[in-house]
Amino acid sequence: MASGAYDAILLSRRLSIPRQGAAIKNLEFACSRWSVDTHSFAWAWGECGLSSEDAFILTRLPLRGANILDLAKLSREDRENVEGLKRLHRLAQNGPIFTAQGTHKPAAGNAKITSLGSWLLYFYKDLQPVRTVVPGAALDFVTGPHYEQRLYTAGFFAYFLSYYVLLNYPVDDLSQAVFPLAVLLARDQPIALAHLFLGSLY
Repeated sequence: MASGAYDAILLSRRLSIPRQGAAIKNLEFACSRWSVDTHSFAWAWGECGLSSEDAFILTRLPLRGANILDLAKLSREDRENVEGLKRLHRLAQNGPIFTAQGTHKPAAGNAKITSLGSWLLYFYKDLQPVRTVVPGAALDFVTGPHYEQRLYTAGFFAYFLSYYVLLNYPVDDLSQAVFPLAVLLARDQPIALAHLFLGSLY
C-alpha cells in the first residue's frame, strides 16, 4: 500500500488499553500531568510533549507524504468521489438491520447522524448477534448496500480516519471532513498522517 497506512491499520486492530489494574493507574497518572494550557506533560523534572516521531512510533502512522491538503487542487475525479461519499453519508444513517434478539427490523431506523457503526454496516456486512444464533445454525448476515462497490476502499479509510486518526466530536459521529483524505488514501496517495494525528491532539 503506497499510502503508507498499512502498518497503522494493522496496529489499530490490536489497539487495546487495559481498563483495570496497574495499567489504568499509570494512564490516569499520565493524564493528570497533562496541561491543557501548554499542551504538554508537566513532570517534576520539567515539561515534555509528544513529537511527530513519538506519534509514528506509537501509531505507525506515516511521517512522509502530503501534509497540506489544498481542496482546490483535487482532481475532478477526486472531487466527484468526495461528493459521492457525502451522498453515502446521508444514506448510511439507518443503523443496524438486526434487533438485539437477532431478528430483522421491519423498517429502517430514523437516525439523525451517521454513526461509525452505521457507516461500517453500509459498506460491509451487518451480522446477526452471535448470542442469538442457534447452536449448529449458520450466522445470518445482511450485506451492506455499498459492499465492494466503487467507493468501498474510500469508505473504509473514512472510518479509519474518523475513529483512529482525526477524532470527531461527538465521538461516534463520522466526520465528513475526512472524506478528501480518505479518497486520496484509497488511490494510494501518501499523506503524513502522523502530523495530522498529533495536531488533532492539540
